Amino acid sequence: MPSLTDRLRKYKNSFEKSVPAEVLEVLSRNISLLQKKHSLQNKLNVGSVIEHGQIYGSKGHIVELDNVLLQAPIIINFIRGAWCPYCMLELQQWHKFIKSVDEPINFIVVSGEISSLSDQAIEDNKLGFPIWEDKHYRLATKFGLTYGVNDEMKELLLKWGIDLTIRTCIDDFVLPTPATYIIDKSHTIRYAFLEEDYTERAEPLDVYNEYKKWL
Repeated sequence: MPSLTDRLRKYKNSFEKSVPAEVLEVLSRNISLLQKKHSLQNKLNVGSVIEHGQIYGSKGHIVELDNVLLQAPIIINFIRGAWCPYCMLELQQWHKFIKSVDEPINFIVVSGEISSLSDQAIEDNKLGFPIWEDKHYRLATKFGLTYGVNDEMKELLLKWGIDLTIRTCIDDFVLPTPATYIIDKSHTIRYAFLEEDYTERAEPLDVYNEYKKWL
């Protein structure tokens, strides 16, 4: 099975050949700005303890993070949304990886998008796990992942038909930094992968090898 990194790079190379240079410049500037802000933001990292939080199922039922963590250790994966091809490639890879492993993996995906869009993404990508709704990015904000999209990037997203205010029911254009965490029974983060360059993601095998240490 090709690695996630290989699949992401292949898609990125194809994408970069298909769009104008000015679009690539906007995307590159946006990533650079986010990376410069990284050191100024208060993100949770390895050793941080998670406080209470809530996520929502597709039918609107509330799930307390405390109850999810009773099944710890747990892998929590934050994505930008169903519109993001890098996120969908990541989830496809996780689906294949989980199916290839004999032992059960406690894995959840969290998105700020409304559940109907996530449900459609599950169907389109034939995923074997749910995508939980993080209303108003309350959980992602606890982790310090959210940021306001600048005007230049907002204009580009709207040109592509991606209106985040509709997809998230938030008045502002807000996104989370994609991230993957492992949290143990004491609600302590034991692994964290954060990267402002959204074209890079954690390899499922690397995450799983760390996950097994906390079983």
